[in-house]
Amino acid sequence: MLARPGAAAVVSDSEVIGVIPAAGRAARISPLPCSKEIYPVGLRRTPDGALRPKAACHYLLERMREAGIAKAYIVLRDGKWDIPAYLEDGAAVGMQLAYLIADSVVGTPYTVDRARAFVADANVAFGFPDMLLGSEDIFVRLLARQRESEADLILGSFPAEPGLAADLLDVDADGRVRRLSVGPPDARLQRTWGVAAWRPAFTEYLH
Repeated sequence: MLARPGAAAVVSDSEVIGVIPAAGRAARISPLPCSKEIYPVGLRRTPDGALRPKAACHYLLERMREAGIAKAYIVLRDGKWDIPAYLEDGAAVGMQLAYLIADSVVGTPYTVDRARAFVADANVAFGFPDMLLGSEDIFVRLLARQRESEADLILGSFPAEPGLAADLLDVDADGRVRRLSVGPPDARLQRTWGVAAWRPAFTEYLH
């Protein structure tokens, strides 16, 4: 949980909109026959009872939908047209999806900021579409924690695998993030993060 110093409690009824970065080049796992976000991982059952391949991004979209998030922006880079061709308008996953193009891909914060004009007044739910989320109610709990807290930004954290090179969190006993370490593994830090929720103030701060 990250909060502004001295922030007052805010209970917002603003719409929650998903923002999903999908502009990466998947260089570490190339070559792939498609964008990694729609690479099949497991199976899903269609409304008619048939089993079909389940794309990696379905796990994230299902978790958002479970929390009542009805629409999301997926931010692409030029050339990743197989993602909108596959997901289309989102009807197959029970959401309304729209697509934005990132002019330059220099990192996730820049990709996310591409959606600023469309979510400036909304609460945002964020997740990585190539991450398989096991907790079905992760966004339900994340948004509930945001509503009851003073934080502008809530991170969904989980135990980090030993030696993992990832964003590692220094978290106090109350769940407040004191430090985020980006770089080599740090044996003193035991948690990382994979999803987030934030208020308009953080959208502006990120910009």
